[in-house]
Amino acid sequence: MLGRPEAVLASYRFTPMAGWPTGFFEREEVDAVSLVVLRDLPRTRDTLVLRLMSAGVTLRDAQRDLACLPPDAWEWRVAMPPLVALRFEIAHDPDDKSKEYLMNTSELYEQWKQTVERQGVEQGFRRALLAAYERRFGAPPPEITEAVETTHDEATLTRWVGIVTACSREEIAATLRAERGDATSS
Repeated sequence: MLGRPEAVLASYRFTPMAGWPTGFFEREEVDAVSLVVLRDLPRTRDTLVLRLMSAGVTLRDAQRDLACLPPDAWEWRVAMPPLVALRFEIAHDPDDKSKEYLMNTSELYEQWKQTVERQGVEQGFRRALLAAYERRFGAPPPEITEAVETTHDEATLTRWVGIVTACSREEIAATLRAERGDATSS
């Protein structure tokens, strides 16, 4: 249903819920029945995940709002698995409405995919760095592990591979300490 369910609201005597944003309705308290009209929800971050379950303009606006959030926002982690699953499910035999969904989510999907791929590359570098250090010197000290695990710059991780595979334990520690100090002081 794309429109506001006026007949349902009237027939079942739903009224706006006190203290809740627009779009939340309830019946008499003893019924314990509530209704959320997704298209009536305010366009805020608090309602984003709910609005992603909508259709039409409300869904497109929610997708735009999600795309504007940083890649590490919790909404990406919550919303993308079902959005991606739906893309794969309807891609096999799309009707016109499904084709519209696929088209509307393609940019969002590509943005998510690039983020996931980048995170995978970074994680691979981290594992390789720690494995190379351990192979040469034994278990890395906590400060080395922390430096590697908290670095998200691919160029830095790439440079560190050369350092870890060619330098002494002391040179590695000094270089990572100096680079981490530069990063935290700027």
